Amino acid sequence: GAYSISRDGSSIAFGATKGKFGPREIWLMGPNGEGARKLYDTDEKSAICCVHFSENGQRILYLKGDQSGDKIVTQDLQGGPVATILSPSEMKTVKDFLWLIDGRLLLSKVEVDSTSNDTCNLWMMRVDPQTGSITEKLRKVTNWSGFGFGSLSATADGKRVVFLKSSSSLGSYLGDTNASGTRVLNLRHFPLSDSSDAIADWTVDS
Repeated sequence: GAYSISRDGSSIAFGATKGKFGPREIWLMGPNGEGARKLYDTDEKSAICCVHFSENGQRILYLKGDQSGDKIVTQDLQGGPVATILSPSEMKTVKDFLWLIDGRLLLSKVEVDSTSNDTCNLWMMRVDPQTGSITEKLRKVTNWSGFGFGSLSATADGKRVVFLKSSSSLGSYLGDTNASGTRVLNLRHFPLSDSSDAIADWTVDS
């Protein structure tokens, strides 16, 4: 599938050759599908995807994953060395990421200590579009609660960011069974409140 378009609209990045962990190749083509060429590939034990272009289109950020987890890496399109931006351990709570025109790298990260499993916040770091070096360490920039978000996108000037907001709730129900245990009868919400609850277990003495 298509991942992204370069800032000047001259190149479209897409993935190909699906392996065990996902696409194993990143390709570039022109805006009308012309001049398709393979940019990078990886072995059968890993995958690469999710390309983001730098402002001048000469460097990309992308996701590389294997059985140890995912990591964000960057590389010059002329074939320079691959530099790791975030390691698999740092990526465990990341839902999505976006590289803005000025080098800001935005990440949607799940709050692991939140009472709501899907609560996310926005984090930011800076990656130099020319060299791929980290120029500002990762820091939290929002303090939201009660919802998650992903599918990050931004306006061309990088001044506005849009995302897909999501939330969920748990619901438990209680029912009786008939004498043969083949049908559920009198199904009702449990507990009776509208709160988000899940039944963890049932004790022997009911």
